[in-house]
Amino acid sequence: SGKTFTLMGAEEQPGMTVLAIHDCFQRIERAIEEQGAEFHVRVSYLEIYNENILDLLNPSGGARLTIGHDPVSGPHVKGLTEEVVL
Repeated sequence: SGKTFTLMGAEEQPGMTVLAIHDCFQRIERAIEEQGAEFHVRVSYLEIYNENILDLLNPSGGARLTIGHDPVSGPHVKGLTEEVVL
């Protein structure tokens, strides 16, 4: 029903995920230039399908991922791959 295209899009027509990431990095760049701000950016990418969580940065990882909640940092997925991008 077009969900993948809506999220990812195509080169000439980027989807919501691509546009959101682009906007985040534009805002970071602007804050660095205008305010001298510093950032540490990490990303994870997951899919929830039929109540199963798949780590899209490590799809062959094989670990059964679960959602947890930390009183300080909030909800998180235990064992999900995180990559530093900035």
